[in-house]
Amino acid sequence: AVDNAVTEVVALDSLGKMNAPKWLNNHMVIGMDDHDDGDIVTASELVIFDITSGEKVYLTHSTDRHEMYPIPFPDGKTIAFKTADSKLFTAKIKIRK
Repeated sequence: AVDNAVTEVVALDSLGKMNAPKWLNNHMVIGMDDHDDGDIVTASELVIFDITSGEKVYLTHSTDRHEMYPIPFPDGKTIAFKTADSKLFTAKIKIRK
C-alpha cells in the first residue's frame, strides 16, 4: 500500500497556453503553442517555460512547418518533435543560465 503518495500539488497556471508539456529539467517545461481551425492545425511553435523565472521563450518561429509534440532527450540538450505532416526532426537546444 502507498500512503500519502502525493505530498504537494502545484498548479502551473503561469504556463499560459501550452499543449503537450514535458519536463526538460527540474525547472523547465517544453511544449507547443498550437492553433487550429477546428479541422487542421494552422500554426504550431515549440515553447519553453522556466518555472523559476517565469520566462517563456519560443524555440521555433517557422513559416514553412508546424512543430509539434516535443520530447526531450535525457541529456537535456536535444529534443525530438514532429510536424503536422508527420515528419520527424531532432534539434539541439542551448539553455542560457
